Amino acid sequence: MMPIRRLDNNKLALIGILLISLFLNGLGLWWGLPSYDGWAVDEIVPARVQNGIANGFSRGWNDSYPPLHYYLLTLSYSPIFLFQQFHPLTEDDLNTALFYMGRILSALMGAGIVLLVYLCGREIYDELSALIAGGLTMGIAPFVYYAKTANVDVPYVFWVICSLFFYIRILKNHRLRDYLWFAATATLAVCTKDQAYGFYVLAPLPILWSRYAFEKRRNDAASWIATLINRKNLAALGAGALVFILTQNLLFNWDGFIAHFKFIAGPAQIYSNYTHTVAGHASMTWQSVKHLLFSFGWPSFLLCCAGLGYALLQQKKNYLLLALLIPVISYDIFFINVILHDFDRYFLAICIIFTFFGGKFGADILRSRHIGRLVGLALLSVTGVYSVWYALSVDLAMVNDSRYHVEAWIKENLPPQASIALADDRVFLPRDYLWDCQNCFYPSRMISMEKLKRLNPDYLVINADLQTRMNSEFYGELRRESSPYARILGYRWRSKYLLLDRDDIYKNGKRMIVTNLDKINPQIEIFQRKPLRRSPQN
Repeated sequence: MMPIRRLDNNKLALIGILLISLFLNGLGLWWGLPSYDGWAVDEIVPARVQNGIANGFSRGWNDSYPPLHYYLLTLSYSPIFLFQQFHPLTEDDLNTALFYMGRILSALMGAGIVLLVYLCGREIYDELSALIAGGLTMGIAPFVYYAKTANVDVPYVFWVICSLFFYIRILKNHRLRDYLWFAATATLAVCTKDQAYGFYVLAPLPILWSRYAFEKRRNDAASWIATLINRKNLAALGAGALVFILTQNLLFNWDGFIAHFKFIAGPAQIYSNYTHTVAGHASMTWQSVKHLLFSFGWPSFLLCCAGLGYALLQQKKNYLLLALLIPVISYDIFFINVILHDFDRYFLAICIIFTFFGGKFGADILRSRHIGRLVGLALLSVTGVYSVWYALSVDLAMVNDSRYHVEAWIKENLPPQASIALADDRVFLPRDYLWDCQNCFYPSRMISMEKLKRLNPDYLVINADLQTRMNSEFYGELRRESSPYARILGYRWRSKYLLLDRDDIYKNGKRMIVTNLDKINPQIEIFQRKPLRRSPQN
């Protein structure tokens, strides 16, 4: 018999972290399902993937994002398609099953990111630091949200962190295979979400500098020209170009590629919150710090900031760690400061890169003689518990989303034959088909009181959060005493045990953080048409 190998404590800790990550990613996976649209903004719904499949992802096919994740979603759908051949599903059941497979793929890629962070950490420093970095990653609030939706945010970050693994290995050993894998995975990141290009504009600089120093140690005659033009760099460029051509399907879908490029260079650039001035960029930088704080929560944010400062004070000992700042700086310069818009999800990969600094500093705290092992363990334990509960707050809000309660209330209290206007996009409102609505319609979010009076529905259902922000004049009129409608329900699930709620996003009615997490558990209000007052008879 072969001897049974026991797992050491570090491996058990890694398995525990991965299991917790899968739990956080999976809890609430059913959010907004069954549905054809879901409740997640910009989620790739099955119909969009099926459209690509029907066109063979060719003949001019294009969508909001590059094609790679559509291919992966197609693969994840394959077991359902196979099952469908032997046990036909209804259209609704098929759509729901495909929705789940797409979200499960995100949850698995989310756990894969945590594993990749650990592997990157093992390349940079010791195992304890790598474990802490992985633990910090799994508790990032937007991360656990996007790890349970079929958006491309977690998938593209997966490929970014994968490319950083090979980036670190290049800086350490300059092996050809690492050059090839770095080019391939970086290209896959860009082919998942275009904005990933920002991480790689400046990334060649530390590679070339490190390569020159590497060659100089071996040969005093080494030159910059030889460093720039060598077979490894050329092979990497060739590998990246080949992966790009194949992934983008340029041979059979050139028109689709051009159409997508025109879209991201034109209509997609609709957000710009800051001006191209020193004050504008400074204001955006400060807002970016707020997004990082929001994503982490206070304890993890402070730990990562302290780790960054600590690494900068010991540059020679942490050159591999500090080399990770080059892609961050590159992304900030060539993407964030170009579009002049900062969304919390734009900082997902930056948050994860910062966990490497928090991981190193956390491990050093545990080993510090000045602080004491017990004190250090207590500090990190509090940080870890807070981080997990902070992320869990997102899950709990999704599981208890207000729309579930409102759907049940409507089904129980409103007559099926009533005309009901749902004044917003479907992704922001209760699902009308769950209460067998015979006369529901969607007049659009930007409805006016005049239009409402013309439509004259029996009931009006709104997302008060969005109406307050996007259509405040109408919302104000609707709530007045003189309004022809009276509010009969206003609901949002609340809990005093959440570490993250809407108060962290809005202050005094002002949106402080640009995030899709504010689409979870919205304030849903229902208004009923008031009975007409009859004039007194003479």
